[in-house]
Amino acid sequence: METTTEASPNNRELTTTEIKIAIAQIEDRLMRVAKAQQELTEFYLGVYLGEEDPLESGEKKIKKLREKYEIPDGVFIFERASGGSAFEPCSISNVKPHFSAWVKGKLTSDQCMDIYWYFEEVRQADWGWIMLERPMGYYQLPSDDDQESIRLEMISIGTRSRSKNSNLQELF
Repeated sequence: METTTEASPNNRELTTTEIKIAIAQIEDRLMRVAKAQQELTEFYLGVYLGEEDPLESGEKKIKKLREKYEIPDGVFIFERASGGSAFEPCSISNVKPHFSAWVKGKLTSDQCMDIYWYFEEVRQADWGWIMLERPMGYYQLPSDDDQESIRLEMISIGTRSRSKNSNLQELF
């Protein structure tokens, strides 16, 4: 029997294995960002307290962190000193249930925006790279069109299923 229509790769159901792999990749990227942000925060605190060598600039430290955690150049590594509450490895557990629902496409538009807002404003992390492997390019003069297309793709993937997960708690 031949099929007359072609399934869209963004709209098909994922296998259990594909879901597990996608969630593991998201969690891995988030953990790498969280560890880098924690180390950068500790570095700047050490510089402030005079414990770190002030000759080792923040840029050199960021370059080392990018190499160590395999974080691409387009991903901005925040630290708590920049005014936000950067991710730390111990603060990740409350966002993990949202990854599964997002990968399965079982979020509402509001829940997708909750994740967006949580990463963007509350925890200050590049959610585009963490969720989609597409860096947002914060503070590097990215095109607004690029950021908007990433946001729309996130919503498209996260809301593609007809059934929704109504048991998720808000992130903040």
